[in-house]
Amino acid sequence: MRGRGFHARERVTLTVYATGTFVHTVTASAAGRFQAVVPDVQLARCSSYALRAIGASGSRAFFKLPPMMCAPL
Repeated sequence: MRGRGFHARERVTLTVYATGTFVHTVTASAAGRFQAVVPDVQLARCSSYALRAIGASGSRAFFKLPPMMCAPL
């Protein structure tokens, strides 16, 4: 995950909704950006997932990918 537009050094809680719910915390850079890998997340083939980032100062971001059409295996 990558994010920007957060406050400098803001603590950001990342939540991934996929095959389960996974939470990871990072600290934004002086420029208000972060980059993170959330451990143990597995994205199931052809399923939807959502990402949420909430900063300690109130900054927020949300992304949702709807289910994709997939041919059967």
